[in-house]
Formats: sequence, structure tokens, C-alpha cells
Amino acid sequence: MIIEKDGHQVKLSKLGGAITEWSYRGKEILFPRGEVVVRGEKKIRGGMHACFPNFGPVAKEFGLPQHGPLRDIEGVETNGDSVLFINNGLLRNLGSKFCQVVTRVAVSGQAITYFLTASLELPGKNFRINPGMHPYWRTPKGIARIVLKGETPMFVVGSQMEAATRSFTGPATVEISGLGTIEIYSGFDWPNQRIIIWRDSADYISVSPIIALPELYGTDKCPKFHYEHPLEFSWTFLFKPEDSAQAQK
Repeated sequence: MIIEKDGHQVKLSKLGGAITEWSYRGKEILFPRGEVVVRGEKKIRGGMHACFPNFGPVAKEFGLPQHGPLRDIEGVETNGDSVLFINNGLLRNLGSKFCQVVTRVAVSGQAITYFLTASLELPGKNFRINPGMHPYWRTPKGIARIVLKGETPMFVVGSQMEAATRSFTGPATVEISGLGTIEIYSGFDWPNQRIIIWRDSADYISVSPIIALPELYGTDKCPKFHYEHPLEFSWTFLFKPEDSAQAQK
């Protein structure tokens, strides 16, 4: 699916509801999704996908893969800007066979917003889930500067960076040399949200908004999810091309 509006072109996949490409007025913002070689191994990198019900690794007892199963599941229905998932594998061995997820992309001005709505159709266990977004921002010159409220700005250069976790009291600003600035906002009301910053190539950087630390999955530090409590998460990404961003300084 291709969404074209206000100078944006967004390519949305039925697989995981991923955004495989996003450009604004012809400028590619995301590193294109595809196969790359990292330290001699073939990996899938690029684009931007939701991680549901978990971001990162969780305890083995939950039976969930890193970043959750959603990204590897094909939707059952599409509707222009949205993908519907109904699959008993979304929560794996957590005791629910009727989990429904809808992902949707909205475009407005210089921003796109990614919505993820999750619901359960039958009574069952209460869950504590920890979704997030996993974007690969294109870094044409290999350089980025991350600015977070209350934190010292972080400069990222080189091709390797171990994952760094920072508080996300919003917005998070990603300044990329040769591209522009991306401002990241969370639309979900939850305390102590986090940003994870990571890269394994000079061609891109991942600056990922998540609800809680990955190791807190399943605890009361994560939002409650059961059939009486459907949840809607959203993340907004506002892009300012380098020329206009520089003009505002």
C-alpha cells in the first residue's frame, strides 16, 4: 500500500504493518528495508515496524521472540492506510487465542503518526505488555545528534554503537547530518517511557520509542491488557528537512 499526502509517500506492508519506505518531498527519511550484511551475517534492516507485544528480549517463560511476533505475521485485511491482524500467535503461550491488532498510518503536515490498537475478544488472563516502534533512520553522512529532555545531547558517529537507554519524557529529537531533523512523540499516557538508541552500520541509526524497559515486560511497570481494556498506542514522527531546520537555528 502507498499513502501519498502533503508531500509524503509512505509504503505500508501487509507483513507486520511495517513502513518499508517513507519520503517527504522526494527525500528518503528511512533506510530502505532489505537484506544487508552485518559482521559477515545477512540481516534484515531498514524501514520502521511496530514491536508487539514486546520490544527487545523478554524472559523465556513468555515464549516471545525478540521484538515480538507481530513483525513476522501477515495481516488478514488491509484498508488503504491500515492493516488488521487476528492471530493466536500474537501473544504466543500467554493464554489468549483471540488477539486482534490494527495498525494505521496517518499523515498530517510534515508528520506521520503510527497507531497500534490491540484488543482481546474473550475473557482470559490479564497481561502486561510493552510495545514500541523500531525505525531505521537514514544517516547519509554517518553522523547523528540525539537530544532528549533533561539529558546531555548524544553525538553518534562510526558504524557500531551498543544499545543505550534514555528517559523519554518527549519529544526526542534526532538531528541527522545531510538529512534533517526528526522529532519523536508518544501519544500514550504512561510514566517512565524510554528511548533506545543503537546502530550496527554507519548507514542508519535506530532511535526507538518504547513504553518501558524490555526487562520489565509482564510487570506492573507495563500497561494492563485484557478484554475489558483494549489499548491504543501511537507515535508521531515530525520531519524537518535540513535546509529548513538550519534556517530555524
